Amino acid sequence: LAAAAEADGELLNEFGLADAAGGAGGAGGEGSMAEVEAMLNPIQRYALRFLEQVAQVVDAPDAVEESLAEAHEEWELGQLQRIREQEEARADEDDEVFYVDADGGPGEGGEGG
Repeated sequence: LAAAAEADGELLNEFGLADAAGGAGGAGGEGSMAEVEAMLNPIQRYALRFLEQVAQVVDAPDAVEESLAEAHEEWELGQLQRIREQEEARADEDDEVFYVDADGGPGEGGEGG
């Protein structure tokens, strides 16, 4: 939002409307932008909308890159959690004690034959 407010302020300065907008360099919100747009001629309004669209297109790759980095980090954390759970399960299996009946057969409640 700070970058958008800064861009709005730059546009106001570029079109010579910073004083007319009453210092609405980002603190005024949508209402002040509507007032500024009302003061612009059609070509200036077109330029303003064009620049806003270009800013979205230029910022889009950065947003995609951040999203991919976040998704990759989440995936890595998930993989580490899965590996940790597998290691804990394997350690629990190793800790189990198996009992053997006197006849040498497994004593886990099976049928002794």
